[in-house]
Amino acid sequence: MSHQYLFYIDRVDQQNGIVLFDAEESHHITNVLRKADGSRIEATDGRGWKYAIQLDATQPKRCKGIILEKQFIEMDAPLPVQIGIPCLKGDRWQTIVEVSAEIGVSAICPLEFEQAQVQWSEAKLEKARRKAREALKQSGGCYLTGITEPFTLHRAVSRDDFSRVYYADSEGEPLGSIEPQSLLVIGPEAGFSARESRLLMDAGARRFSLGHRRLRSEVAAIAAVAQAQQQFK
Repeated sequence: MSHQYLFYIDRVDQQNGIVLFDAEESHHITNVLRKADGSRIEATDGRGWKYAIQLDATQPKRCKGIILEKQFIEMDAPLPVQIGIPCLKGDRWQTIVEVSAEIGVSAICPLEFEQAQVQWSEAKLEKARRKAREALKQSGGCYLTGITEPFTLHRAVSRDDFSRVYYADSEGEPLGSIEPQSLLVIGPEAGFSARESRLLMDAGARRFSLGHRRLRSEVAAIAAVAQAQQQFK
């Protein structure tokens, strides 16, 4: 398959070799790129597969295509860690989502912090999912970064699906070696509360430093992902 614009598939009927695109992708296919029946495009289902597709029924809200060829490109996330992030004012949190998903972290975990100025909402979570899909297409990758439901820091350190929890703290050591399937926690700009700091220490979470300068949360998150990428690239 040659490199070209990559679409995201809403539904795949493997048995009949048919794919369906949602309204957003269908609009892009028909109204933006002006693709017609018989056109060939490439798409991914976000589960590791890339498909060569021939459009069979182009409609503005629901396009259908026939699978011509498929390849399994990515078995796992390119960066097998998850990142826990606060909600930030305005659209600054979107930068974290876009960069993390484009690099290919396993999942982004929206966290609720005691000193966060804003909280996550269903509208923001849905926007995060769209941003993750857009970043996947931009990257040409085939493994979609998941967006989990929001949870508290207490729940984060109590979950058994993380091999280890790391959290950014100016008094920590450089990130160094990271265990796969770990959670990297980035706190809000007001910092962790005293109770959250005790919770992290009591849970055996490992502190890591991103340098002596105080970073905005979105910059800290990107720096942490970039450091983690050096280990798994």
